[in-house]
Amino acid sequence: MSEFETPADGVQHLPEEAAPQARVVEEPSDGVPAVPAVPAVPAPPATGDEAVDEALGALAAAMGDTPLEGHVTAFESAHRALQDRLADVEG
Repeated sequence: MSEFETPADGVQHLPEEAAPQARVVEEPSDGVPAVPAVPAVPAPPATGDEAVDEALGALAAAMGDTPLEGHVTAFESAHRALQDRLADVEG
């Protein structure tokens, strides 16, 4: 079958290697559904400023490892660190 033909089930399927990979979240034993895991976030490119690189790296790490509810805290922390760095530069 060519890439432009529709398969018999009528659903176009991505090759397995092209499908996004997310971590599997196991259901807790208490019966409450777990929040799906967020796919890993790639490390941001280096900026050349150690404080900025550290803040952005921590933010990227938190996005992949922290449940969705904790993302606000990670964004606030990165924002505060970047504001502090900008204040240092401005004098």
